[in-house]
Amino acid sequence: MRILFLGISLWILGTILNYIVQLSNDNLAQSPLLEYLYSSLNIFPYKGALLIMMLFVTLFIPIMEELSYRVWTKGKTWAYILSLFLGTMYVYMVSQKVILSIFTAIILFGCFFLVKNYKLKMWLSIIITSLIFTLLHISGISSGISMISVLITIFGLSLVLCYIGIRYGFVYCILLHCVNNFIGFIPLMPLKQAPDMV
Repeated sequence: MRILFLGISLWILGTILNYIVQLSNDNLAQSPLLEYLYSSLNIFPYKGALLIMMLFVTLFIPIMEELSYRVWTKGKTWAYILSLFLGTMYVYMVSQKVILSIFTAIILFGCFFLVKNYKLKMWLSIIITSLIFTLLHISGISSGISMISVLITIFGLSLVLCYIGIRYGFVYCILLHCVNNFIGFIPLMPLKQAPDMV
């Protein structure tokens, strides 16, 4: 229950900080996520590009991230192996750094398979997978208050997702992550039109 309270508190605090940062910039379009999404829309030269991007952000990415960083909450050997493999591959896809991927694999292996105390394994798994998940979301964000607010928000979300996976089941992690991304995507849609969407 402490993890849930801490996660929700950080998630809310980070979200508030994100809005303050965006308002102080007086331009929501300066969001690194928004700029990435709209630059990605240029890949799709037709009017359905925003819909495809929304489906990607609200379905595909949450499912992949949950399989990578929260499937271990099922507590089964196959789930630990899948999380180890996909988590490591996801780190490589985002960072393109082999040494970082190997380091991730070693840390996750130790956490999932070498720690024998169940309670310690759960706590370490929650903290380590949440840290990895969080750090993967800050690439491209300039340092300062923007990075801190994103770190707090994503780490809090990850703690909540881990708690939900352990307490209620892995499927609910996916559902909450999809809903979170959908809610986060809605305000981005009217801010700027992709070139071929007018």
